[in-house]
Amino acid sequence: MMKNLKAPTVSQVIDAFIRQHENHEIDKNGAKRSGAESAKPYRRLHNSLDKFTKTKYKRPFDTYSFSEVGEKFLLTYAAFLKQQEGGVSTHLRKLRSVFYFAADRVGVPGINTSVFDCVRDELKQPEFAAKVIPSEVMRQIENIDCSQFDKKEQLHIDLLLFCYYTGGMSCIDMAYLTHNCVKGDTLCYTREKVPKNAVIPFIPRAKAIVEKYKGTTVGNYLLPIFTHKHNTEAKQTGRVKRIYERASDTFRKVQELIGCDGQPTWAGARGTFIVEMLKADYTEMALAEIVGLHPARICGYYSIPIMHGEM
Repeated sequence: MMKNLKAPTVSQVIDAFIRQHENHEIDKNGAKRSGAESAKPYRRLHNSLDKFTKTKYKRPFDTYSFSEVGEKFLLTYAAFLKQQEGGVSTHLRKLRSVFYFAADRVGVPGINTSVFDCVRDELKQPEFAAKVIPSEVMRQIENIDCSQFDKKEQLHIDLLLFCYYTGGMSCIDMAYLTHNCVKGDTLCYTREKVPKNAVIPFIPRAKAIVEKYKGTTVGNYLLPIFTHKHNTEAKQTGRVKRIYERASDTFRKVQELIGCDGQPTWAGARGTFIVEMLKADYTEMALAEIVGLHPARICGYYSIPIMHGEM
């Protein structure tokens, strides 16, 4: 790829990493999608590093070699992120991935990945916070007076419930569900966050939501998230993002109407599903296949609501 270059800069390798992601096609339930979304974190990393070096050292980042990104650079960059931007763990982990890519795929000599030992604590991901909507609140949402909401808001509520009924399916995964994903009483689809196939129960309440919107969807999609106007990948990505953001306003309205303590969220709906299934004696391993979380995380973070009452 870049082996003809004697000593590529860190910036050049990040650009190569971005191109690799963008040129990689993902099979999403039978449709081909580019890897443009997975490239975005590396664009943000590049922009962040350029801002850092110009601010701190009055020097553009594209002039830096790998040997210049040492312990002092990383420690100063981590401090900069804490003060200026945030996302310390995310940016440092992405930068470490670039080092591995440079060594393993590009063939840059002399790469020293142990330099990241100095920011070992900063590399740790933030503590995972389990969110769970109390079961009685989910029952209230299921029976809420829909006349208080317009059509778009009703869709947001139905998507939240569909998320709950399908083990916490993400908004983007719901958007790309097609009729081909339906295999009797199961849904078989490709997860977006971790590209792998998932097989989950397709229960009657989830089927009822699909049936409710029958005739209002476009193409072969199960749910009316995309319209005929969303005919490119960029437009589809933007549509999912807007629904995700605008649903938050709807969930705030739901909170006010039913008088619950916390605002319902997508993550909370997944948490409710997990807690209810654990109470029904499902194993962490079985749940991991449905919700896409590691069994240890399910055991460590969702046993507390069972023992001490739902949050």
